[in-house]
Amino acid sequence: MTSTLKTEKIQFRGDNSDAMTLSNNGGVTLGGTGGLHVGHSNNNAQVATFINSSYSNSSSGVVHVKQTGATNQPTMVIEQTGTGGNPSDTQGLHIKIAGQNQGSGQAIRITTENSSLNSGNAYDAFSVTNGGGLTIKNTSNATTLNLTTDGSYTLPKQPGFIAVRSSTRMSSNNGFSNNTYHTVAFDENGVGNFDTRNNYDASTERFTFPTAGKYLIGFNLLVYGTGGGYIDFNLMYNSTLIGRAYYDTGTGGNWKPVNLAQVVNASVNDYVWIRSYWTGNQQVHEGVYGNFWGYLLG
Repeated sequence: MTSTLKTEKIQFRGDNSDAMTLSNNGGVTLGGTGGLHVGHSNNNAQVATFINSSYSNSSSGVVHVKQTGATNQPTMVIEQTGTGGNPSDTQGLHIKIAGQNQGSGQAIRITTENSSLNSGNAYDAFSVTNGGGLTIKNTSNATTLNLTTDGSYTLPKQPGFIAVRSSTRMSSNNGFSNNTYHTVAFDENGVGNFDTRNNYDASTERFTFPTAGKYLIGFNLLVYGTGGGYIDFNLMYNSTLIGRAYYDTGTGGNWKPVNLAQVVNASVNDYVWIRSYWTGNQQVHEGVYGNFWGYLLG
């Protein structure tokens, strides 16, 4: 059955105010003191309220919740108090982004437009309370940020690596002559070594920066020398020398540690590596006595 009523608008009144108004353009206005209450007791996959809009140029969004009066109460509350459910169920607030180009692709964006709020005296831009941790995953469902309830903060996909010296000692007996530059070789075997995104290549002895930023890069090496002379280690950024660790080994014939650490302002796809140069009978120890490492600071 179809019923048609031609009029400008239909109003439902209560408490001496317009409780609901149906306009001829299809709009619905709710007023009065009762607000909107939607009940739903079905236990299948339906929803209590579904709002769908095909309009593509609404600056206020599909759903706009606004409170114009002064209040000490939240503008919007999402509360779930029911028991039961499964551990894998999506509860609370679930935001999905799909479809056409979404611009910056921000699922949650918080903007303050009031100087009192922006002052920070009584405003939390984002807070999780009462035991809730925070986990962010990428499109491959891998965790990229994890904040636990005890305050531990981890970035499992943050670029970083540590590689140990190769199994070959650098010395004249092994074909490493003096007064010549040699690339210092490392590999990733051994307990405790890691390469978060597989950006260290043992075939080239280079760590390639997967993203731009400030990295802490360093190395620790154990060297030996007799008969005078020195050994010089260079931290190379592409083909440019950006840091060095110099050691005059003297004639004592003792093993000594040489290390360096510095912040590198890196561009994506550039790389760092280490080269050595010595003038006497120097050697560079193999294995766990040396390592090459780095980590993205931000």
